[in-house]
Amino acid sequence: MFASSFRLPFLALVIASIAPVAHGVSEEEKAFEEKLAAVVPSDAQYRWQTNHEVYAFIHFGINTFTDREWGTGKENPRQFAPEKVDARQWARTLKSAGMSMVMVTVKHHDGFCLWPSRYTEHSVKNSPWKNGQGDVLRELVDACRAENLAVGIYLSPADLFQIENEAGLYGDESTYVETAIPTDPATFKTDPAKGRPAPMGAPTFQFKTDSYNRYFLNQLYELLTEYGTIDEIWFDGAHPKRKGNQQYTYAEWYKLIRTLQPNIVIAIKGPDVRWVGNERGIARESEWSPVGLPLPPEAYNWPDMTGRVLGNRDNLRNSKSFHWYPAEADVSIRPGWFYHAKEDSRVKSPETLLDLYIKSVGRNASFLLNVPPNKQGMLHENDVASLKEFGQRLRDIYGKNLAAGATITASSTLDGTSAKAVVDRKYETYWEAAPWTTPVTLEITLPKTVTFNRILLQEQIKRGQRVEKFSVEAMINGNWRKLTEATTIGYKRILPIGDVSAKQLRIRFDEARVAPTLAEFGLHYDPYQAPTPIISRSPNGAVSFGSVSSQWTLRYTLDGTKPNPGSPEYKSSISLPEGGTVTVTAFGKKDNKAGPTTTQELGYAKNTLKITTGLEKGGAAALDEKSDTFASGGDSFTIDLGSSKRIAGFTYLPRQDGNPSGIIDTYEVYASDNSKVGNADKPTKAGRFDNIENNPIEQVVRFDQPVQARYLHFKANKILGNREGITVAEIGVLAK
Repeated sequence: MFASSFRLPFLALVIASIAPVAHGVSEEEKAFEEKLAAVVPSDAQYRWQTNHEVYAFIHFGINTFTDREWGTGKENPRQFAPEKVDARQWARTLKSAGMSMVMVTVKHHDGFCLWPSRYTEHSVKNSPWKNGQGDVLRELVDACRAENLAVGIYLSPADLFQIENEAGLYGDESTYVETAIPTDPATFKTDPAKGRPAPMGAPTFQFKTDSYNRYFLNQLYELLTEYGTIDEIWFDGAHPKRKGNQQYTYAEWYKLIRTLQPNIVIAIKGPDVRWVGNERGIARESEWSPVGLPLPPEAYNWPDMTGRVLGNRDNLRNSKSFHWYPAEADVSIRPGWFYHAKEDSRVKSPETLLDLYIKSVGRNASFLLNVPPNKQGMLHENDVASLKEFGQRLRDIYGKNLAAGATITASSTLDGTSAKAVVDRKYETYWEAAPWTTPVTLEITLPKTVTFNRILLQEQIKRGQRVEKFSVEAMINGNWRKLTEATTIGYKRILPIGDVSAKQLRIRFDEARVAPTLAEFGLHYDPYQAPTPIISRSPNGAVSFGSVSSQWTLRYTLDGTKPNPGSPEYKSSISLPEGGTVTVTAFGKKDNKAGPTTTQELGYAKNTLKITTGLEKGGAAALDEKSDTFASGGDSFTIDLGSSKRIAGFTYLPRQDGNPSGIIDTYEVYASDNSKVGNADKPTKAGRFDNIENNPIEQVVRFDQPVQARYLHFKANKILGNREGITVAEIGVLAK
């Protein structure tokens, strides 16, 4: 009797903690939640999100042959001279990586066009490739159609050729006049109202434009009427240079695009897909597709959204309107976006790509992976090998749902939906709880005990994005144990955990907008959990490698080659007072299979260097071998090597805290035996760190010829922002 009277209140408390109840939500808050839950994708956005999780960027053009990231606009089209453009090799390789679409830079910031546009001579038609008869876009489209891949187009609004060319159109301050699109190329400037014949069935347009917008609209027209279906068009917010207060008539661009290709999505500076906010391929831990706008969508100019949190309630409460605006996470398989032979050993490994897949697709974003062709017009063998292995591992891990056949019980279910839907492998079907009944639980009983280390969940985005807080538990030894928790789900959420063996699981939804919904639940096992080696160095030049476990051996080289099973095994720190190219690879002890590889260029030991002038604020931080600190101040600084030494170049790591202020954009470097620049007639090296604001990775700069000197003088001709002067996380001096 005593036991029963004790147990019943205890059980009542437990049941009350999980039973659905209508929580105390005010009518005002309910109305707000209903507005948020009603924000859903357009038909085009829905097709894009459900069809394109992982896809490719192809950066190819003049920069491939000048070894630049951003061109100047002054290049000669004859510099574009690939030996062979093998678009079928690109398409086959990318298809093997599990990709669904290929996006190509038909015009980057330099203005060179990869198709024979009627409206410029700065294109492939004036290159030696195929005697000017080639069309890279046509070859890619044909290759993609053969491999059942969709096609996307990157067309930069920036155009350095049109800025630097004497007769260029960008910023020419021309008047806005009535224009026919497509315009007759022969009368493009003299009589823009005269149109050219449109392709069969294609509409024509009448816009009031200046000369550069006319140019851009005509190129859009060519691209969207002559190459078949285009799934995505990608603009870019980056501008190496501007001129003449040039404005873009975005509304006209969008009207033309929507008319010519109704099913397309307009990305980055467009209303359908937003840039995730970095070029590392990593989405936010809480990545929301519904966002708030200060204006109605039709009046908004779609700037980049880079805030740490975009779609929580506090951010949305004072918004004028709400909009479905999913994130696209872009990153390159190499440090740079265009091909550079010096990066052949720095291709991201399959393990790194799998990690990025979880941090992009697995956080409610798409994964746009850049793979640049080389000067021959081919994808390099290192990129090909990594991509094929990545694709195979994706299929191995996520091709089978270990939760298939499970029995599902929900503590609350909205009429017309079913808990069984979450394991039926049909994304269109879904379960949804009754409104305002959180916390809500789904109990999952598997046919047998399984071992897993990846948990996958998907909301049905036609019902909006609703879940704000949830956790997953497993029955372990008769008790519920929390495995993981998170905030958002969205189209897809993948939660990596350690290995767990269980037969019963429970998903608990604690917070949601109106009611949680779930379309799919999956359990998966990743056997490829190799550590990514970390290279660290002390100021005295001692190099150590981290992130190793008992199942892996680290092997290294010091000459830039990739380690193999016969390379030296890492056992203790390595003294490298003069640095070098350090490469380390993890090898499985059981099968000797190669895992991730890390490469880094190292210079003279930092304790042999001294900053004598400049960087007045925390100058030692630039030489402490710590990436999370930085020095700042002034527009120049000088390094003393202590004595005259061989200098082959330098490395510059910009600040890594996400704030671009003070990052060096253009620079001059003088090598001298004088503590002042006085005896140096011209810079030993001058240049620009292309795209450093969006991609603030370590910059490795080699001199044309090594020099003998004691001092290096750095001068910043242009920095980003100007509140702190130059900022430097780390500076290094290369000996080799």
